[in-house]
Amino acid sequence: MMDNKEIKAYLPPDYPSVSGIIAGVSKGQVWADYTHLPGIYVTYSYCVGGCGIVGNLTEYSDEEIKSFLEKVFSNLRSAGEDSFEFSSENEGIYARILPLFQEKEIDSEIEYSFLGKSKWEEEIAIPEEVSIQQVDHNLIERIENGKVKNGEMFLKRFMNSWKDEESFFANSASFVAIRKDTIVGIIFGSATYEHRCAIDIEVEEEYRRKRIARRLTVEMLNHLVDRGYELQWDCTQSNEISRRVAGSMGFEQIRERPYYWFEI
Repeated sequence: MMDNKEIKAYLPPDYPSVSGIIAGVSKGQVWADYTHLPGIYVTYSYCVGGCGIVGNLTEYSDEEIKSFLEKVFSNLRSAGEDSFEFSSENEGIYARILPLFQEKEIDSEIEYSFLGKSKWEEEIAIPEEVSIQQVDHNLIERIENGKVKNGEMFLKRFMNSWKDEESFFANSASFVAIRKDTIVGIIFGSATYEHRCAIDIEVEEEYRRKRIARRLTVEMLNHLVDRGYELQWDCTQSNEISRRVAGSMGFEQIRERPYYWFEI
């Protein structure tokens, strides 16, 4: 088993959806073989809906790497997944992994990362019948008791991303848009590492294009920046609306990288 200092050496601070899980700050699936392949980690994040890979593969053979990944695939299939979707901060990892599965039909698109670290002062107007509420202990209790409808928008994210309410409130936050006791939109901090918080946003179809996503982003951004956090917004090339919102809200694009998937 590696100690915490050795593990931290493999964790990129600008990859919170992976590094936060490995470090044990946030919750998610982690695969590692400390005996035979120390320093290689594969994680699965519920909010990302895919895997992240970090580590140094240069010391290991193709056979060792493929055998390790086949075990990951087996676990994913047992959990109901039928494809392996992954990204990495290290281009060398792609160069090692993709040739191992060249017999498969591998698809890809570009994933963009944006960073927000300054408060937004402009007022964002939304429909009067929609209110924005910060998630607190009382609201969670109301959601769990069914007093707030469509509570699964929060509960599924919370239960799959954080160990308990204490760790969630200590390291993250969430705001919801509510109309007549029904959640119609959410922004959720799904993972944190080194005071960088990965965010996940969803607005119900009929409430889109009403500036609700922008208003949720402002509330989350201003709240977490006041607490000393930066917000990381990741989205794929095909999600053009998400990319436009991030750019228009003052988030700076910090990188783009490929995102791959193939059937397992």
